[in-house]
Amino acid sequence: MNSTDLTDKSEYATVKSGRCGKKTKIIVFVVVVLVCLAVTVGCLAYFLIKDDTKDENVSSTTDSPRPDPPPYIRGSTGWVTWGEWSACDVTCGGGSQIRSRTCYSLDETKTCVGNPTQSRTCGGWNCPDCSQTCSMGQLDPLCLFCICDGDTIDGIVQDVYGKPLEGAIIYRAEYPLEAIGHSNDTGHFMLEGVCVNDYILIVEREKFVREVTFSESRKKRDLDLLTIELSRQESPVITEHPQSKVRQQGQSVTLCCEAHGVPPPSYYEWFKDGDILNFEQYFENSMTLTNLELSDGGQYTCRANNDAGAQYSEPATLFINGARAVCHSTPLAYMMKLPEGCSSAGNAGYYSVGRCSGERCPGMLGNTTQCTDEEEYCCMATSTELHSVECDLFSISVQVVTGCGCTQCGRQTITV
Repeated sequence: MNSTDLTDKSEYATVKSGRCGKKTKIIVFVVVVLVCLAVTVGCLAYFLIKDDTKDENVSSTTDSPRPDPPPYIRGSTGWVTWGEWSACDVTCGGGSQIRSRTCYSLDETKTCVGNPTQSRTCGGWNCPDCSQTCSMGQLDPLCLFCICDGDTIDGIVQDVYGKPLEGAIIYRAEYPLEAIGHSNDTGHFMLEGVCVNDYILIVEREKFVREVTFSESRKKRDLDLLTIELSRQESPVITEHPQSKVRQQGQSVTLCCEAHGVPPPSYYEWFKDGDILNFEQYFENSMTLTNLELSDGGQYTCRANNDAGAQYSEPATLFINGARAVCHSTPLAYMMKLPEGCSSAGNAGYYSVGRCSGERCPGMLGNTTQCTDEEEYCCMATSTELHSVECDLFSISVQVVTGCGCTQCGRQTITV
């Protein structure tokens, strides 16, 4: 009985041991799977965070590319063309409006000289006045202008070549805030209630010059059809470029620039070595610099501006001579080759005749304010002597430079 009991217990233990082993394997397997999943999720999270951080670092350290400058900007710094005018701050009686511009610079240490904003008057027409009287017709209900019931103006808007213009807008000059007519596809328009013998009309169209027409001009031509011609806007064209000049330190100089356009240029800008000068000081077609310093030397250009665009002039170089004399009175050494059969002591076949530098110099131009230097001055010979040189079978006369000075430019020659 005892041995049997022992055998049974051993079998029970074996079975129990086998069941426990299976449970342990399952638990271990589950744990391993969970660990693997955790590691996988951790790795994915690490790489995602790393990529985001990398993108942030790249975006924070990489500067955004700077846009290319407009074609009318030269050099590293310059003003962009003025923007559109703001709305007038009043509807009548006179007010102001502004426009602005931005500074374009490739060099963060440089800024544009001048004011970034500009103002002008606007709304200069009269405010409503019910006490005013009309020479013709009667006052409108808002007391803005006079109307003539039954009057009609037939007109056509065309360019200077006679081509009809569609989309032109017509206003009364007394109240140019409200359009009273538009030209159709044939350029025609009709205005009702406008007094045919007493009117001032303003006509506008995109890319054309604004036109103001009066009733007097129509009566002179005695036309049944009012014809209004608009000129197409054209960017300025430089007709006079600034001239290169030479001045002495402490003198003055005037540079000039002239341009034509449709409409005519409204203002000019001046640049030195590509950088704009003070617009408040230099905004006309001529620029005068006084008490010149060596730092004033360089290349100068002007830019003419109108509503259609802008145009640069060709550069002019301003040379400033300092305290050191450019033209020395003592000639430079220069040896001239003599004809065959001639000799000179110590310089066989050559003779010292001297020469002047020929460099440009201010001369008598230092205090003139003219746009153009009519004469150019150079370091030229101001005195010479004739020397006789004995040759083997003949003698020759040689012109020797004995003094130099700043005089009118010309070709320097040595006479033999």
